[in-house]
Amino acid sequence: MRKKVALTAPLLLWATQYCHAQAYTLAQANTIIMILVFVVVLLLVLGVFGLRYNKIIHRRNEQLLRILNALDNYRAIVGEGTVSLDEQEELIKERLPKAKTVQTAQTDGSQTFYVKWTPA
Repeated sequence: MRKKVALTAPLLLWATQYCHAQAYTLAQANTIIMILVFVVVLLLVLGVFGLRYNKIIHRRNEQLLRILNALDNYRAIVGEGTVSLDEQEELIKERLPKAKTVQTAQTDGSQTFYVKWTPA
């Protein structure tokens, strides 16, 4: 925020001095300064949208890279030709990241209960 103020303040001072040197009226000088303020704000907004768009494109590129790497791994396995389908499946399972398994708690009959519904 300080950098924005530090950059905007000299621009407005320069515009004020320029308007004074050109002997503009106060209304004309205010119009020029307001136009400059609008341009600065517009450039800041465009910069923020540009950064956001760049972030979105970066995420998509990472996803595409992961997909292409997975396809390259699959082609390397399938392209060997001498490997049977079962061996190919084993190789794919080895190269894929391990998924976390969910363990269910064992319950006995005393822990299970039901609510009996009776029509009114």
